[in-house]
Amino acid sequence: MRCKNCGVENEDDAEYCRYCSCGLNESSSSDSTRDKMQNQFKKMYYIYFTAITFLIVPFFIPIIYNYFFHTPLNPIVVMLNLILLITGSLFTIYFYILFYKKKDELRGQEPYYSQITNIAILLFLLMITILVNYVTGY
Repeated sequence: MRCKNCGVENEDDAEYCRYCSCGLNESSSSDSTRDKMQNQFKKMYYIYFTAITFLIVPFFIPIIYNYFFHTPLNPIVVMLNLILLITGSLFTIYFYILFYKKKDELRGQEPYYSQITNIAILLFLLMITILVNYVTGY
């Protein structure tokens, strides 16, 4: 095993470098923790984009349908919009549950925590705005 501090080759089962006495296994555990945090952040990011997509797409479907067919909305299209809005809302709820479960772990990683916090606020505001607009018809 090579020391990350000085580059000296050590025995595979050594815990400390024989040259500089630096810990050999500490960096691998911090790397695995960092990788784990990045994977959790990516998962939350994918859920966020899925929720955004399912909340925004229902507004474009009626516009596209009307542009191509020049007729009132088909009830099937209305149901598709409703299903997409419900699915987007469920993804938003899942995002918030995951966010609050991982909040303490993310808090130690300041860049991740601040990004996820901003994303959570924007997603909540988007969901409320879209649902209010959809219900009122504006």
